[in-house]
Amino acid sequence: PVYWQSTLGTIISGTTDTNGVLNAQYTPGRIQGTETPMFWLNLMDPQFAPAVSVSYDALSLAFIPDFRSPLPAGPVGLGQEVEVYATLFDQYSNLGPNSLVRWEYENEESNATAALNIRPQQSYTNQDGLARVFVSSTGAGSFTLIARSEASANSIKFDPITFQSDEP
Repeated sequence: PVYWQSTLGTIISGTTDTNGVLNAQYTPGRIQGTETPMFWLNLMDPQFAPAVSVSYDALSLAFIPDFRSPLPAGPVGLGQEVEVYATLFDQYSNLGPNSLVRWEYENEESNATAALNIRPQQSYTNQDGLARVFVSSTGAGSFTLIARSEASANSIKFDPITFQSDEP
């Protein structure tokens, strides 16, 4: 028999085959990081196995609509900032920390010259997979904000944000 100990996942203990080989499968848990599992046999001191890195699947990172910020229901005054955020998950529901996100926008009005100020235009997600920016405009207009994961090229579009003058 071969016995295992790990902290970020599980490895099921088993017995070797007639050639003295055991193929063990490491199943990661919910916490990301690097660990070095230990194994031992009867009458043998524990030994370290090769290190295992538990991380997200970068190619499947995507923004989940339910994990993005709500936007103002009505128009926003010129020069006022709106906080916008979105969270990255991979296909296994792991968060995507330290992943590069770029923000861009589309002007909803065909010949409008107003621009949307995005601060910052690119950043890395925090440990919770959350990317956050602040947007404002000094010109009246409606803008659709887009967050794009550089690792997977997946993106999410927000509903339009309208900026208008507070003066009648």
